[in-house]
Amino acid sequence: MEIVPLADTYSEPAHNPAGMLFSEKLDGVRALWTGRELLTRAGNRIAAPAWWIDGLPTRHRFDGELWIGRGRFDHVSGVVRRKLGGPEWSAVAFMVFDAPDAAGGLGLRLAFARRAIGLATHARVIDHAECSGPDQLRRQLARVISVGGEGIMLRSASASWRPGRSAAWLKVKPRDESDGVVIGHVWRPRGTGPELVRALRCTVDDGTGTPIGVDVGTGLSELQRLRPPAVGCLVRIVHAGRTPAGVPRHPVFAGVRADSL
Repeated sequence: MEIVPLADTYSEPAHNPAGMLFSEKLDGVRALWTGRELLTRAGNRIAAPAWWIDGLPTRHRFDGELWIGRGRFDHVSGVVRRKLGGPEWSAVAFMVFDAPDAAGGLGLRLAFARRAIGLATHARVIDHAECSGPDQLRRQLARVISVGGEGIMLRSASASWRPGRSAAWLKVKPRDESDGVVIGHVWRPRGTGPELVRALRCTVDDGTGTPIGVDVGTGLSELQRLRPPAVGCLVRIVHAGRTPAGVPRHPVFAGVRADSL
């Protein structure tokens, strides 16, 4: 039985994100601080060392994620599973995103968490912002994916903290991923600033085995716009489904495939 809230999956147009609070979805291990110990989302004790939990408030619960960094779930999961608090815990952070015992909506609960956690060495509260609508959500998702993140969490600003699955919590992740081949570069028009790539011109499978062209501009870093992946590189492209013609919707560059390096 789950002892924490769980998220539904976001989809358009079924969900309207306007007015919800968003933050990056971290690929860590869910944890609930009870005031005395850390528990998994199923209620099992996590053997965090005493020196690591030192400074966490002893009178309040906090919901969050044990996290080491983007793309490092296997590492943090291994630390937690070993059940022996050792020096490897020094790399683990408790990323807090709720305070179940605080009053009011999510914004007030987050403010309470910041005050209560204070200067605890291994804990901090995740930054949240209000979402203006689907367009902003897509931009934020593209930004997070471009730096190696997993997705976005959307949460109702007014809903209370309640264990179990609920549409008050929504996880937003790219629904599809495709391999692409870079066949060219779309450059910024001359005379408008430094010579930068606006987009990678790629071919991808249209879903039926036929190559189809797509320009991928979102997700490129400034360095990649200066020195883009070369023609012939294999790249990862995440996208929100396809058009009827098989073209990826809202394509985002997610990196050069390892076998191209």
